Amino acid sequence: MFKLVAVGGKLRGQEIILSEGENTIGRSNECDHSLTVEGVSKKHLRITVNGDTAFAEDLGSSNGTIINGKVIKKVTIKDADKIALPNVIFQVVYVTEKKIIVKKKVIKTDEGTQDYEDNVEPAPPHLLGKLIWTFKNRVMPIVYNFNEQYEWSALLGILLFAFVAINVTLTILPVLRDSKVLLIKEIALRGKQYAAEVDRLNNVAIRDKNLDVFKLTFLMERKELMSINFLIWKDVFIVL
Repeated sequence: MFKLVAVGGKLRGQEIILSEGENTIGRSNECDHSLTVEGVSKKHLRITVNGDTAFAEDLGSSNGTIINGKVIKKVTIKDADKIALPNVIFQVVYVTEKKIIVKKKVIKTDEGTQDYEDNVEPAPPHLLGKLIWTFKNRVMPIVYNFNEQYEWSALLGILLFAFVAINVTLTILPVLRDSKVLLIKEIALRGKQYAAEVDRLNNVAIRDKNLDVFKLTFLMERKELMSINFLIWKDVFIVL
């Protein structure tokens, strides 16, 4: 099956399904596929599909038909070819037919049981194909069901929040954890330094076990220690 997908111009995103046989394209309502685009002739182009082969023929249009950068009269077209008309560019897409496995499921309703068909494509044998099949048939239905109940803006907000949360977890939290470890090491190191200073200034009092004459005023003179005073004192007396 052939189809045309608008990849540029005013009709970007729209598709034209080409039927077997002749398909006329133009601005006229008499054409098989009518295009309301300025510059397109009433009967601009005819594409004839014959199985897995297709031919494009310009119908004497005013502005001509360009395929892959060349002005044509009649030419064979294939998958991925670009057809340029005034204010619109189509890409030829050849779609191969796929076998569909039809499974019947039974659902329970207030009116009793009811059969319905569940069309599922068979999973390809190779790994990459299986991953794509899983994403298409398992993940995307969840996204579509979500979109039926909520706006895409809500889904975008959730995805953005998840993205920010993951980035914070992977970047900021390790930095904070490492900073905490460094801070603890720094506090322990300073505690040992001040313990050594206490030991040096109070060598005699420690030897005589006379704690009443301990000289600790130098610790309070260090303003930078005020916020961690308790921790340092704790380390000092643990060392002592």
